[in-house]
Amino acid sequence: MKPKWTLILLLFLLLPQPALSGPTALAPKELARFHKACRRLIKRASLMSVMGREGWLLIDNELEHLTAGRFWGKDALRKGRASARSERDSLPVLVDTQRQMAELGIRLILVPIPAKAIIYPESVFANPPLDKKGLPIRLDPQHQIFYDLLRQQGLEVWDPTSLFLAHRDDKRGPLYGKHDTHYAGRATELIAGALASKLADLRPATPLKLETEIRPQQVRGDLWQTYRLQVSKAKRPKPETLSLRFTGQRDPKGVLRPLPEDRKSPLLIFGDSHGLIFHAGGAMHAKGAGLADQLALALGMPVDVACVCGENATKARLILRRRQKADPSYLKGKKVAIWIFSVRGFSEEDWVKVPLYKTITRPKASSKRNRSKSSSNSSSP
Repeated sequence: MKPKWTLILLLFLLLPQPALSGPTALAPKELARFHKACRRLIKRASLMSVMGREGWLLIDNELEHLTAGRFWGKDALRKGRASARSERDSLPVLVDTQRQMAELGIRLILVPIPAKAIIYPESVFANPPLDKKGLPIRLDPQHQIFYDLLRQQGLEVWDPTSLFLAHRDDKRGPLYGKHDTHYAGRATELIAGALASKLADLRPATPLKLETEIRPQQVRGDLWQTYRLQVSKAKRPKPETLSLRFTGQRDPKGVLRPLPEDRKSPLLIFGDSHGLIFHAGGAMHAKGAGLADQLALALGMPVDVACVCGENATKARLILRRRQKADPSYLKGKKVAIWIFSVRGFSEEDWVKVPLYKTITRPKASSKRNRSKSSSNSSSP
């Protein structure tokens, strides 16, 4: 190489280079190391749960989702878990739901809940890559790409991952239950605070005055329930205790009571059990400390909830359809709908288009016999 060009090359290398951002900032070697650790845990999983590092219990299908790579479009046909190939791609269903909500004048906000191992990668492998602030670098490039794609299709996606990473070491404890598939109570407060700033126009002229109490709550998480069946009594971890912020109004005896859900509220939360945890009681551990309760506190108004446990990418929207059929004015009263679910749902569940407010019209038959048969079965499901 000539001396002149050698000097130019050296000067170029000495110049400050632009910082990478987004998915490209993650070194492929680190991502491969993370995926290898996830797959190792998947092989050890039994009854959906596996013990990771530092006492974290993890769910196997969430680890499988994280290692799947792209999970939409043609890739969904190979990597989706739905029994019907036509129900494996979430993208067209998300876009269709956005279209229907827009036609109804409802602002749809998609809130995908990040996997536990993305916020606490030390649960999967030692020495995860960190950024300059000492926080874990995001190990989910496929989600970031997908969210950008959804935004290009007109969806409003609010991804709480960066917020969670920034608060993962809060004094009140981790943002996820160590023994549960769901986030912890502190995470519901962070989400509600962030969303409330986007929903200021919903706040009533005279907001309700709600009170709060922060109390410890012992939790026997769903992963804890299955893991304890795999090991001897001596090796079972003790149930964990989480710090929850309960909200509501006090009854005449001074007891704090949760604000009831309101079907007529302009704010709707629908989706999976992340909308029920600490809100519905029973297997959801508590009442009055869930996302709906924290949003009610932040906005001074009741909230409507249509969430389900288990396989639910479609079921939650079926609830909306049933409510709409029972009361044709139901969806007309909504201004904002928050669709919340775990990211593993993108590849782990059935994705079916659901007409929220219109009856399905069937094609006309070509013969009198078929027309007669069609007319007798033309009611919507």
